[in-house]
Amino acid sequence: MFVPSITVKVHYDMNNINACFIQTNAKPEAVEEVLSAWVRNQIGKGKDEREPAMKEIYEIVIEIDLSNDSFRTTADTGNDSLTLGIISRMILPSLSELRCIAQAS
Repeated sequence: MFVPSITVKVHYDMNNINACFIQTNAKPEAVEEVLSAWVRNQIGKGKDEREPAMKEIYEIVIEIDLSNDSFRTTADTGNDSLTLGIISRMILPSLSELRCIAQAS
């Protein structure tokens, strides 16, 4: 039986990433680690062929059961690949930042 230990609720605005916010019962410093673990868990699941929901604001809820390190995700994106893209964009540097980092090395 899935018993969530940690819940992360993401409110994501496609037009204004600065308007995005997260509600969670995790420690603030652990949120990036939790979301990164979720992203790693999604890799390799294959492309989702469903039509994504076209919205300006998306709500994504990621729950983690720490007793067996399992995840449960609910989202109004209509497409798992879009959900993955949104969470990835929140935790990974943008391409422009990557270019700046690469040039600075």
